[in-house]
Amino acid sequence: MADLRYTDPATYNIFQNIVREGAYTGLGMPNLGQYLNEAEADSIKQFILSKRAELMK
Repeated sequence: MADLRYTDPATYNIFQNIVREGAYTGLGMPNLGQYLNEAEADSIKQFILSKRAELMK
């Protein structure tokens, strides 16, 4: 499992593509577009980024 603290910041710029459009299905990340709308995916992204900031202190 990937440690998202060390994910390249540019990856977060394509978060919607990864989570909702399946851009990383070949890497094992499922396409969750049928389960999450854009706002929900953005909330998850913000949560990950906030936890990342806390853990990187």
